[in-house]
Amino acid sequence: TTVREMANSTLVFRNLTENGRVVGAIGVIGPCRMDYSKVVTLLEAMSDRMTGMLDGGPPGLASGHPDDKETT
Repeated sequence: TTVREMANSTLVFRNLTENGRVVGAIGVIGPCRMDYSKVVTLLEAMSDRMTGMLDGGPPGLASGHPDDKETT
């Protein structure tokens, strides 16, 4: 069935993993004409941080992600 209120909406989501296994997802429901580049960038950052925390790393760093660099 179709939900009328959601007719012009879309879902963008990203999986959350723990030790390489998918354990959940986070996402955004928004209008079809939303700024996808901003939403995808936000979801990537959030999922990377949450995956890093699930993997036991320090908050804010996803373990093994090539873009993760500690600064001193």
